Amino acid sequence: MKRSPTILVFKAFCILSALAGCGDGGAPTESTGLNSADSRVGGASPTSGVRVPPNAPDANGIRQSNLTSTSDYLSRPVEATIEVSAEDRESHRENAQELENLRERERVENKYYGTGPAEALRTAYATVKNDHERMMEGIKLTFAEMDLGNETAALRQMQESKRLFESAINRFDSETAARVLIFFGMVHLRHGETQNCCLLHNKDSCLLPIRGGGVHTRQEGSRAAIEEFAKALEIAGESSTRYYEAVWLWNIAAMTLGEHPNGVPEQYRIDPDRFFSEEEFPRLMDVAEELGLATNSLCGSVVVDDFNNDGYLDLMVGNWDLRDPLKFYLNDGMGGFDDRTELAGLRGMPGGLNMVQGDYNNDGRVDVYITRGAWLFEKVKHPDSLLRNNGDGTFTDVAEETGV
Repeated sequence: MKRSPTILVFKAFCILSALAGCGDGGAPTESTGLNSADSRVGGASPTSGVRVPPNAPDANGIRQSNLTSTSDYLSRPVEATIEVSAEDRESHRENAQELENLRERERVENKYYGTGPAEALRTAYATVKNDHERMMEGIKLTFAEMDLGNETAALRQMQESKRLFESAINRFDSETAARVLIFFGMVHLRHGETQNCCLLHNKDSCLLPIRGGGVHTRQEGSRAAIEEFAKALEIAGESSTRYYEAVWLWNIAAMTLGEHPNGVPEQYRIDPDRFFSEEEFPRLMDVAEELGLATNSLCGSVVVDDFNNDGYLDLMVGNWDLRDPLKFYLNDGMGGFDDRTELAGLRGMPGGLNMVQGDYNNDGRVDVYITRGAWLFEKVKHPDSLLRNNGDGTFTDVAEETGV
């Protein structure tokens, strides 16, 4: 059964609207073993069992804490370092290998970030002869290329689809035509975001209202987007949802150019006051780069807790792309973080869309449970991980031996 142009364009538009992330995904990383060098901060008091501040950086380069007494530290009892058995090591390696094998499959098969859908669309597009079907398949292929971060290919493909669309625009009702034009504008806007918000990221990037460092210096994407939104507004009536989508996107694009509000025609202009809260609320700046925490990844989760019981909050960060490794950051006690992923035995260990911390074995240390495979119901299930905190700065995946 043939699908109507309206349904196909609507599907492509809805998918594009849900895009997230910037540029290419992370590359697979080789897994490593366990029990790297001791990465504890400070030692334990022989009388209280409470960790005390170090007097100097340890052998692994952890900087000295600025705390001055044991009263500043958490006082929960902590058991001695866990001995990692041969069985633990083997279980950890087996779990890591299973995830490695899945990662290679997902690189192609994952319907959200795998290369398979784009490859299939490229093949289908090459065999289509009818201009109308070629345009529709081209729109879907444009989205697929954008989703993979292949923006040059996506823009080239969009230009071909745009040429076919403009030659047959009278075949579409105003709602569908406006939707296609907004789609074209969003591709340009997405390209502009990658060129600026991702490649030139700073603490003001992507914060509404966009101003300061958030204004784009590479402006080609936003300017091309505005042209498409203006065309959509010439077609869509004020009673149409597409009309308000185009108005909103035009105002946002103008902001990225530093031309809001005066750069937007009065009839389409959104009052700047609409972008400010009636309640006093601080502007939260992105300081990840300054703290050594900046990563470029997909949606995911984070655990903020004190993993080494030194009184400071540390971070474990993961996302649902199996190609991207879990990241583990220790708070250096001086306003920054040290990347301890490799020393923690977590190199190559993928994260997950959701993580939750707890002390499953009641030893006084924070362990982490990672869930994987969200929205992949029809595919093979992804194994979860239970990362046991060994107390020496390393973690062991004990999901298999604990039955989870």
